[in-house]
Amino acid sequence: GGQQTLDDFAYQIFNQTVTSLADSTDPNVPRVTKMPKNLTREWPSLESIDYPNVTLLDQYSLYACPSLKVARFASCTEIKGYVLANANALETLYLPSMTTMGPGTLSGLAKLKNVNLDSLEAMPNTTFIAPSDVKNYDLTELSLPAMKSVGTTCGQYFAGLTKLTFGSSVTSIGSSAFRYCSALSTVIFGAETAAVPSAGSHIFDGSAMALGHRSEEHTSE
Repeated sequence: GGQQTLDDFAYQIFNQTVTSLADSTDPNVPRVTKMPKNLTREWPSLESIDYPNVTLLDQYSLYACPSLKVARFASCTEIKGYVLANANALETLYLPSMTTMGPGTLSGLAKLKNVNLDSLEAMPNTTFIAPSDVKNYDLTELSLPAMKSVGTTCGQYFAGLTKLTFGSSVTSIGSSAFRYCSALSTVIFGAETAAVPSAGSHIFDGSAMALGHRSEEHTSE
């Protein structure tokens, strides 16, 4: 009757039962290219989502989905604020084409263990952070080959993280960026010719490096 948008209607009718969302394999069906705001926010049963043609994830589109374990968006280049925040069961995140993200986008991912952010160039403040009361022990290595700028408090409380790898483009790392990553002992910058990035305070406080188990490597690529 024109009283609801499609997003509102889908949320009210389907949010209790849907466990998987994926693009159609029918060549005659148009591809999904955008996830609107709040589209699947807080869906309790959603476990996986795979839309290879989506290029934009808008605000809160997958916020606080408690059962979500796998999120794949092969062509997504931009995500807005808080898209996957508090998806506490998320284990696999595949965003290989994403270059920019909004604040708080990946916060509260306590179970994350597999992640592809190969094209990501900038992390705003508090973007990629585990909760202080439920630390992440599952993510052991993080590679950010295209990263240029890391904001403040981006990767705190990833207690299982042992190795952090940057490419040769990183120019700045903000204060407390990887604070309380207690197992972190190795940080790699991707080229001998890479400039030393500007660094804020307390970047690695509470890590194995800060305690004297320091390993900084340069590799020529």
